[in-house]
Amino acid sequence: GWALADRMIEREDLQFSVLKSSGDLTELLEIFETNREVLIVDAMETKEEVDIKLWDAVDQNIPSFLSGATSHVLGLS
Repeated sequence: GWALADRMIEREDLQFSVLKSSGDLTELLEIFETNREVLIVDAMETKEEVDIKLWDAVDQNIPSFLSGATSHVLGLS
């Protein structure tokens, strides 16, 4: 499933909880519905870029927003 990281990314332009996926999009959407601040993010991306990436992935029904994120996020094991 999806695991919530211990810490949040905190920058002046974004502050989101970080998820690392071993699950599917349905699990992400269930989490997202209960906590709007939970997103996969790249530490170099702005909130707007993250939002676009998330909804593009939802539209495509694939977790494409995972690509490249894990090298920059904080708190992943």
